[in-house]
Amino acid sequence: MLKKYAFVLLYLILAMPLLAQNLQMLTSPRLLLSYSHLGNQKYDSNANTFGLGQSSLALNLPLYHSNYTKSEYGLKRFLFIGFQPSLVLSSANFENTALDRKLINFSLGFNGIYFSSIKNLYLLSLRPILNEDEYTINNPIWRYNASFMYSRMVNTKFKYRIGLTYTYLFGIVGGTYRFNQKNILLVNLPYNITYRHVINSNLTAGLFLKPNGSMNRFMNRNYFDSSYNTILFRRTSYLLGANIIYKISPKFRLMADLAISSKQQLRFTQDAERDGKSYYEASVKPTYYLSLKLLWMPFAAPKAKKNANTEKENDAEEYLNDDNFLSF
Repeated sequence: MLKKYAFVLLYLILAMPLLAQNLQMLTSPRLLLSYSHLGNQKYDSNANTFGLGQSSLALNLPLYHSNYTKSEYGLKRFLFIGFQPSLVLSSANFENTALDRKLINFSLGFNGIYFSSIKNLYLLSLRPILNEDEYTINNPIWRYNASFMYSRMVNTKFKYRIGLTYTYLFGIVGGTYRFNQKNILLVNLPYNITYRHVINSNLTAGLFLKPNGSMNRFMNRNYFDSSYNTILFRRTSYLLGANIIYKISPKFRLMADLAISSKQQLRFTQDAERDGKSYYEASVKPTYYLSLKLLWMPFAAPKAKKNANTEKENDAEEYLNDDNFLSF
């Protein structure tokens, strides 16, 4: 039933005209290029090693947005619908070359954002997803993810968030506390904790703790048993590190993360159930994680003006670009 409603909504969204004239951050077309590397480290009683290289491309294209309705207190109502496709290509590098594999993750993100007032934000995301390897991509299977989030601004320093995500069904609780104009704490449970410090108008630095992982269909190819059946390769870990966001120009931003990956688990399972049959499980020793991202906003205004909507746009952006919120 959920799939039927999702397809109907996606069709209605695609039928809307593409509007890209608004130059504000949320409604401006964007292109995000990124590369990350997880260092090779030992697992399986030091008999083997595992590492991961990952390249990705994501677009943010506005499909529809209404005009701002303003009052003497600021933003009153605003509706935005966007299309956010992404492609992630990974190289899973095992010392055992029989398991080396190219992984392909592709998603079609459709996002609806509604500001009912300056204090209230509602976000709905629907994502058909392909999670395959170089062999299963010839016969792909779509999975579906849906996420909902409500954000309420209590005062100028504090706002809270609650939500729900569907692939595995679980809730989201979080909040943001602004100590002052330069220091911000973001907590999104069970996802991540981030502390940010604004150094100047072009540079922001931060510390973070967040989960990192993936799940892909994986062709057995006689490794775990004498068959070519399709199983699942699942990877989970936690990242503890630091990042910077550097505004090169109004159109370009550079982001870099450097972290330690710990509690990394590799699992090969029969199906997507959390307690499903496992063919193999292993713990990987802590290693380093590096990520570089380049954001291009071709129609960004030379001097973007802050207004009553800026904080709510930032709030929505946190979730639209949070893989942990919008995926598995």
